[in-house]
Amino acid sequence: MPSVKNKLQERLRIVVEHLGFWVFSFFILLLIFKQPGSITTIDLIYTLIFFMSIVPMVYVNLAIAIPRFLQRKKNLLFVLFSVILIVGAAAF
Repeated sequence: MPSVKNKLQERLRIVVEHLGFWVFSFFILLLIFKQPGSITTIDLIYTLIFFMSIVPMVYVNLAIAIPRFLQRKKNLLFVLFSVILIVGAAAF
């Protein structure tokens, strides 16, 4: 049985991985969205607004769609759920 210390270390590792992923993603998207030249405040705002629709979609996918559909080999339902998520995020 894993100790409490090991569980905390594993949890911390997961949090650090997620934060690293989102920080890296933010800067990549910022470079994509920026106007030619330097990064301005409006570039940061556009990227943050875009992130507001992506982050929940990713975590809903990780928490619900993958365990419920993809891991159970229900690929068509997974694709349908993903399309609904994308349309819902686009409407946001």
